[in-house]
Amino acid sequence: MIAHSLHRLTKPPVASIKIDWPTGAEITPQKGVVAIETCILSWVIDPCWKHCTKYLGQEGSRHKYCVQWSIPTRRRPVPRATASVYFFLQPQDDMHAPMLVFYVVEGQRLVHRPEQTVFQEVWLKNTIDNKLATTWGASLLQH
Repeated sequence: MIAHSLHRLTKPPVASIKIDWPTGAEITPQKGVVAIETCILSWVIDPCWKHCTKYLGQEGSRHKYCVQWSIPTRRRPVPRATASVYFFLQPQDDMHAPMLVFYVVEGQRLVHRPEQTVFQEVWLKNTIDNKLATTWGASLLQH
């Protein structure tokens, strides 16, 4: 068990998949979702995690998406908490250049770039753990 855990910690990151981000001229909500789903394929995440990607609309020229993660089980198909990753696709000055892409994990301030950051599954776990701890603490205060 310890050797397996050490292997997971020392395992080098998987080479990222080449993502053809849409350009500012060709962006649609659907093309953004497809590109984000391709990006997520490059993340090393346990297959028990399930996600749903939603287009949230535009904020100025940025296109905003939410990828909501959870671990449903047979005993609890509806999760008690979820973790969200927010993607922002920003057109460049040249509308024929690929969009600039950033993402932020819910509850964190650090802004990531897919081509510069190796996604860490522990970010999702920590977000859910924090939500469950807050919910549990709040329920104690109510009684």
